[in-house]
Amino acid sequence: MVFESMWPAALLLTVPVVVILYLLKPRGKDYRISSTLLWDKLFHNQLSRTFLEKFIHNILMYLQILILVLLVFALMSPYLRREGESRGNVILVFDASGSMGHDAGDGKTRMERALAQAKAFIAASEETAFSIVKVDCAGTEPLAVGVRDKDSLYAALSQVEYCDGGGDLADAESLVDTLRGADADAGENAVRAEVIVFTDGSGAEDAVGFSEHFDAQIIVIGDAVSNVSNNFLTYTEEAAEDTPMITCASSLTNYSDVEASLEISLYEGDRLAEIRRMNLAPDETSLCFFDPFRWQGEPLRSEISSVTFAGEKAGDSLADDNTAYAVREQTGRADAVLIGKGNIYLEKAYLAATGQALTKTADEYGLQDGRQAVLIYDAGTKTEKAERENALVFGDKNRMTGTAEKVMLTAADCELTAGLSSFAIGVNETTLYEVPPWGTGFLWAGEQCAGYYGEHDGVKTVAVGFDIRESDFPLKAEFPVFVANAIRFLGDTSLLADNVYEAGERVLFHPQADFDVGSLGAETKKAGLYEAAAGDITEQYVVRFAAGSESDGRLTAAGTVPENSY
Repeated sequence: MVFESMWPAALLLTVPVVVILYLLKPRGKDYRISSTLLWDKLFHNQLSRTFLEKFIHNILMYLQILILVLLVFALMSPYLRREGESRGNVILVFDASGSMGHDAGDGKTRMERALAQAKAFIAASEETAFSIVKVDCAGTEPLAVGVRDKDSLYAALSQVEYCDGGGDLADAESLVDTLRGADADAGENAVRAEVIVFTDGSGAEDAVGFSEHFDAQIIVIGDAVSNVSNNFLTYTEEAAEDTPMITCASSLTNYSDVEASLEISLYEGDRLAEIRRMNLAPDETSLCFFDPFRWQGEPLRSEISSVTFAGEKAGDSLADDNTAYAVREQTGRADAVLIGKGNIYLEKAYLAATGQALTKTADEYGLQDGRQAVLIYDAGTKTEKAERENALVFGDKNRMTGTAEKVMLTAADCELTAGLSSFAIGVNETTLYEVPPWGTGFLWAGEQCAGYYGEHDGVKTVAVGFDIRESDFPLKAEFPVFVANAIRFLGDTSLLADNVYEAGERVLFHPQADFDVGSLGAETKKAGLYEAAAGDITEQYVVRFAAGSESDGRLTAAGTVPENSY
């Protein structure tokens, strides 16, 4: 017999205390007794010289000592050590996607139950080398390779946590194959490692490859459960003289086969703004609109609670997808300066895009360095600062490979043409370019580039190969949209390229003049509200739970892997 903990044995020191309590003589009261029989017993006790003779045998005392010993015995967690089975090498693969956070039916999550089974398996194995692999929304990570020490393996298991995004078990097949190949290289008589995959109904389909290629044992955790997810929180903003008015809406989905009822609350910061009651039909996705209110700029949060399902005792199976956030778009904008003698087409397009008049200057020499504005170079002007400043250059001659006359240019689908359908531009003459490694072509004369954009060394450039006066581009409805998109691309001075991400996605940063954004790290494994900081800039971003792939707890393994595998 082996004990997990030995410290409770120290409590056995309290047994003498119980005995002493029974040996203590209580202070009695004086009574007149008409008999002398008690005096004989008293005389006998006084003459007793040994401890056993003075000891008063009391059944209650013995029972209390027995109970105390049993309690200490229980606290020491005894178990019988059996000779474990030596299995050679074993590879444990854990699906750590968001669906492993569903309730497994006993108050524990699917991941907790999987870890408990793995720990029991390790405890029952002797002289077995284990490798532990975790697969989550960030990719595949080996946590232990060929480890025999059980304490080290338990420590590795404690690092297995489910994320709030997806996870592709198929991505781990190459790593598992490498680990099994290392066993085969150990000798001619080496036995390939046994593979055990812990997943749930959502990941069972991805585990098919393990069953086919490695003859793996697939352990599917959890039964079908019901869940309601809070997919995302969004808002629309209405212009106001002082504080803007906003209308918020939360997207909700009922992942069950019965009607669900719930409460959803909206918060601005820590202030409760509104509570609504909703009913959702089976498999229904609906938007819950809240009343408009004046927004002070604090982060927005919506939470669902009190979820019940018609005819079911069990409640919501997953708590991680019950909260959604939204923050104000944190986009800094730089003003623009037109360099040239004037261009009525550009001036009107800029006014339509920004609502502001375009500042003009005859040349670039009077401008200060420091990227205080987006430079728009009209065709025929000198562009010396374009290499150091964010610039939109028309008729650019840099990286010129040739020219083309009387051609139709086609616009590619990209950031500068967002919101536009495919369109063509007729030009009298255009410069042709070799697209730089950091650039993306967006105007094409056949297979030759007539316009590109991109970012290098923190400088953004949009190059257009022709004078817009020598084209029909200004006459098209797409021109003001193109100018707006170009100004948005060039003039965005914020730190974050986007402030909404799904769990597992990489946070994108805009280059900063005085800070290396490559050194920044950003968390996206768990849904929530986060901050990113670079120098004096601090911005917030939202990570959303991958509700579309992880919130449905009804998925089962039937039909995905062989039945004897699970």
